[in-house]
Amino acid sequence: MGLFNLFKRKKGSKSGYEHLNDACNAAFESAFHKCRLDFGREFVEMMEMKSKLLDFLKSAKTTAAQELIAKKLLELIPVYFRITEAYVSARKSNQQGEAHTQALSEIDERMRRAYSLINDLNARFYLCTDELSGTSAYDEIINEAEALRNVISKSSRRQKHGHF
Repeated sequence: MGLFNLFKRKKGSKSGYEHLNDACNAAFESAFHKCRLDFGREFVEMMEMKSKLLDFLKSAKTTAAQELIAKKLLELIPVYFRITEAYVSARKSNQQGEAHTQALSEIDERMRRAYSLINDLNARFYLCTDELSGTSAYDEIINEAEALRNVISKSSRRQKHGHF
């Protein structure tokens, strides 16, 4: 599968997930060239995961729990791309010192947490039934996904203003 096919929209496909798919594609396109040497394999895996998820959503009957997990996955994938892009940029910058090292460590931790959470959510998506909704493990993973997205959104706003 060529890289172009990873984010190419299929003709005639309209779904409630289209805007999330577009956000994933835009984040991938923005970050891939900068990060491909260090994280290209992970980026391609994420896009393949996203494609399989969208194909499953179109072809199979999904539960409400699966739809919620799919939405969280499609929200977190572009967040992972943006964190990774910020990490690569910060690592390649000419800044030095303890504050820079601390910032890199924090970004690296967020990046690893996002990657792990995305993979965990993906696994749960395929194992999920409606009976899982309301259980503490299910609620915990959704809450962690939401918390991570919120923390990353705040840090992204700070980075735009020149702070790590």
